[in-house]
Amino acid sequence: MKSRFFRIVAGMLLLLAIGGSSDAFGNNYPMLSEVLPIMPERARDIDLNENWMANTVVLVGTGDDDKIRIVVDDERIRFSVDGRSVGRIDLDDLPNRPQDEDEDSPSEPEIPLNIIVSGGSGNDNISLEVEPSDDPAADIRNRAIFLLYGDEGDDTLTSVNADQVIFVGGLGTDLLMGDGRSSTYAGCDMLSTNFETLELICMPDMSMDILVPGHPDSTALRNYYQQFEPVTYVSPRVTSVELTPKKLPNVPVIASREKQNSTIIDPTPIEFDSILIDQDRVINKIGCIVQDVTFTDDGINMVFTDVE
Repeated sequence: MKSRFFRIVAGMLLLLAIGGSSDAFGNNYPMLSEVLPIMPERARDIDLNENWMANTVVLVGTGDDDKIRIVVDDERIRFSVDGRSVGRIDLDDLPNRPQDEDEDSPSEPEIPLNIIVSGGSGNDNISLEVEPSDDPAADIRNRAIFLLYGDEGDDTLTSVNADQVIFVGGLGTDLLMGDGRSSTYAGCDMLSTNFETLELICMPDMSMDILVPGHPDSTALRNYYQQFEPVTYVSPRVTSVELTPKKLPNVPVIASREKQNSTIIDPTPIEFDSILIDQDRVINKIGCIVQDVTFTDDGINMVFTDVE
């Protein structure tokens, strides 16, 4: 933990040295871990918090190495920690329930339920699996959106058959793997914003995370840059020396007999306007969208650029 702390501090000092600001990370917002429910001390105290915020349920792990499992079957979403059940949600209670033939469809779609699962501190394993089903009522797409958040520690976040999953590694060296469409993979940490939309505001964690998307209709974030006021650097003037030896038959070239023809070279100025502050590894065998993130120098916006 100590080494990660010093990497973050070093990154911040580097930004300040180049004229940037910690506000460039948008951290006028609190960290997500700071606004979630308090981390339980013991695994047996973990429980699914269904009343934490409107349209949002939360599960937070302990400071130890937790194994958190979420399974979606034909009837419910089941949550367990280290093999112990900690809560469930009936699919009939989710928004946008499929209508029977004799029912009137709602005039407007409802907002999906947000489900945030945080590992807390420790090296956690969080897995989400949607079991195959032919029942239309078991399809939770546009009914529930999962945010799997590793928080501090070297975490493993995985999903199987689950769409619309937001993977956020948090502090530490994390592995993020999934196979669902409309999913986002971010090895960074996350700042708290609008819980209705779960908008992702990134906080670089200075660790090399591994992202393995498994569906082309998904997005992985690779590099993080900090923008600053342009700085121009000009290398010192260079003198190029051309050595022309005397042409004497059958006589080796002797350095003292060489003539020197020199040329002065003025290097082209180079302008810098950003610096790489964090980098993750994306294993993109499926051909998903890969983006770089640039924090603008005014500390207000993030710019996402497609790179693959």
